[in-house]
Amino acid sequence: MSQINWNRQLGLALSLFVLGTGVYWLEYKHKPEREATEDQKKHLFDLQKTPVQSIALIDGTQPQGQSKATQKTLSGVTFQCQDFAAKLCKPGDSSKWELTEPLKTQADDSSVNTLLSSLSSLMPSEVIDLKDETAEKKAALLKDYGLDPESQKLAKKVQISTEKGTTTLTLGIAHPMGETLFALKEEGHPETFVYLIPNHFKGNLDHDLNYWRNKKLFSFVSQEITSFRLKGKKGDFSADLKANQWNLQSGSQEVMGDTNAFTSYLSSVAASSAKAIAAESYESPEAKSLLKSFTPSLKLDLQQSKGNEKDVPAPIILTLFEAKSSQPRGKLYATVSGRKPLYEMETTAMTSLDKSFEQMRLTRLMSAGEQYGIKRIEFSGSPLGPTPVILIQKNGNWVFESNSTEFPVTKINPIFEKLTAHHAIQEFIQARSAPSGEKDGLTVLLGDETTSKKRHYVFWKSKTQLYARDLLSKHNEVYRIDSPTLDVLPWDSGFFKPAEPKAPPQPEPSHK
Repeated sequence: MSQINWNRQLGLALSLFVLGTGVYWLEYKHKPEREATEDQKKHLFDLQKTPVQSIALIDGTQPQGQSKATQKTLSGVTFQCQDFAAKLCKPGDSSKWELTEPLKTQADDSSVNTLLSSLSSLMPSEVIDLKDETAEKKAALLKDYGLDPESQKLAKKVQISTEKGTTTLTLGIAHPMGETLFALKEEGHPETFVYLIPNHFKGNLDHDLNYWRNKKLFSFVSQEITSFRLKGKKGDFSADLKANQWNLQSGSQEVMGDTNAFTSYLSSVAASSAKAIAAESYESPEAKSLLKSFTPSLKLDLQQSKGNEKDVPAPIILTLFEAKSSQPRGKLYATVSGRKPLYEMETTAMTSLDKSFEQMRLTRLMSAGEQYGIKRIEFSGSPLGPTPVILIQKNGNWVFESNSTEFPVTKINPIFEKLTAHHAIQEFIQARSAPSGEKDGLTVLLGDETTSKKRHYVFWKSKTQLYARDLLSKHNEVYRIDSPTLDVLPWDSGFFKPAEPKAPPQPEPSHK
């Protein structure tokens, strides 16, 4: 005889009890007439073609009387669309928003536009019509839904104002049998419909003030920056843009910068955003108290182009503050010239903003643009013997200068690919510390239509590593080169010999 599993039976009984209770609550105690017409089941807000003038989020459960600067939980926050006159402020528009309550400042446009999209797409899963209920029954039902007048005083609400008027959505309690909330919508007069909306929607009203504020550090675009100086933990250097080329300087050393590295870095700087507003003013007692055990660890001095302006704009100075060495790390603060707040940053911001001189240097041996101007290549040095090998470009083909015999482009292209690779240079080494072998190396001289010495390098091997020196550079340094470049360079004269023609396949002997 099998033994009854009483734990399992008890679990099933409890599940049936909960289910039965919910069904009873829904179908009998709260059984208003449902008229779920197609129109009533559509989106709660018709905003696709209606510009929104303002959005207010109200939380009556939160305490009043806190200072606007320190209030972390909101009793009310209001956004005013700055593009209302332009007929923007609709879902999908990149509209600009101003925070007007509990303080007047720039809002986080992305967050507010996301909220607007969420409101526009809000659809009820069910519509409950109370129009045929008696006044007493309707009042009792609204109380059970958490939507009676007394409950509404403490309820979370959303108010949307358009040129057509103001609509208020009031959130009630959660439905006991699903992940939905009871909600009441009013458009200038009380509605008889109660809507069941997704429970997760109320998360839009649970954010603190910092979430809704504009926390971007800068308003410029990266292309406007023409020079900067960075003094951080990784070093101190300056950079200037001249004739579309970034040049780096550190002390007496001046080198070309990597355009891609600068584009990426300045885009990251321009997009920098704070984690929170730590204090309304960096000069306030609150800010000074926060920075008491902190010290400046990075200073970035940015200069914009003057554009159409008469005078050059004032420099924009970003300063990051880290805890002193004796203090536990974990917070990062920032100030920006011309702006009052003390910002709290994500600790990862130090990694993205602090760069070394070497990280910003050109790590290609030549640019992709230069490659297409090269018309002459001369290979020489011990690996090839006493006679240089010279290739020139004629009619789009590479040929030997000595006899105009065509040389396969399939051997030239891989060399250019390695010379123009983003990280062809793996390391910069002082010449006195570089391994020997340069005098027996392979020399590569590249020229264009105006000069035979556009680029001039010597390559040599040491163990499994490849090294190079720029023979046109004034800097006494050697590069450690990406090792795969070894495989494409001509290390012996056999590289230039034509490939042996393959013998045609012999027919298989027939068998009688």
